[in-house]
Amino acid sequence: SNTFDFHVDADSPTTPGEKSILTDEIDGVEAEKLLEAMEQYVRAGRAKVGMEADLAVTDKEGGVLCHHRFDIPALLGGGSFDVYNLYKIDKAGHEMTCQVYLSTVKLERNETNFTTHYKVLQDPVRVECWVVSHETRMHGKVLKSGMEKTLRGLGATVAAEFDQPSPEDPSQLCVLSAPIEGAPFDADSYLDAYTALKVSEGATELPDGSIAEETSFDLDVLGITAKNYSMTFAEKKENRLKIREYGQDESMSSLVATRYIQVHRNPFRLEEYTVQSPGRLAGQDQLKAAKGLIMGAYESLSKASS
Repeated sequence: SNTFDFHVDADSPTTPGEKSILTDEIDGVEAEKLLEAMEQYVRAGRAKVGMEADLAVTDKEGGVLCHHRFDIPALLGGGSFDVYNLYKIDKAGHEMTCQVYLSTVKLERNETNFTTHYKVLQDPVRVECWVVSHETRMHGKVLKSGMEKTLRGLGATVAAEFDQPSPEDPSQLCVLSAPIEGAPFDADSYLDAYTALKVSEGATELPDGSIAEETSFDLDVLGITAKNYSMTFAEKKENRLKIREYGQDESMSSLVATRYIQVHRNPFRLEEYTVQSPGRLAGQDQLKAAKGLIMGAYESLSKASS
């Protein structure tokens, strides 16, 4: 079997002006057969995303639902989290889509985080794929433990709950702290206290009062160890912090998400959530999952034909 390369941020052959991940020509396979092999690969429970503890495959809505369960290391609080990938096949369009839900709550609310598109092109046979990020809120365990850690750093031991109705709009969810009492800060001084804590931890305060931060993020279950870059703005009028997150982009030019920490009064408590930035992605970060699935399907075909 011959191998072929993948190209990130390549010009899309089907959508002029957009970028995609694109394979070289794939010799010796038919487009229909390759799409079938991709579906079989998913149905066989082989489309893993990382170091899953468990992967369950079921039929849902005319598609294939893969439920990925990850164990969280004890060091990061223990327990587990779930990711759901819902694959749908469009045989006539030679396309497979994968809707990604980053928690059980997202799946139940039918709020898709990402949609990956796989298109099998003909004459010559190639695979084009890209990921669409949707503008949707995140309000799960990772934010909860982050909020509690920050409050501890500020000298307050307060529990927070995730997936809670927002005090301002109960149709939206958030991470919400319990009422904060007897802390060395109050609803009026929280923004300043937060800023001071971040600067003491090594963040850089800029002349306009915003904070540039570089944090190393280590979540081995997903195979992610990376530096993350962000900018924090204290919005005094709204009494909230706005944190623009750029992921691993050191130049801070492509926004991944915006996180909000809203201060509430009577009782004094904190609300936090992240809003994913919408957009089309076809870079190195998106390549890993796509390459695994396409190569896995291709290799199963070459084995069958050899």
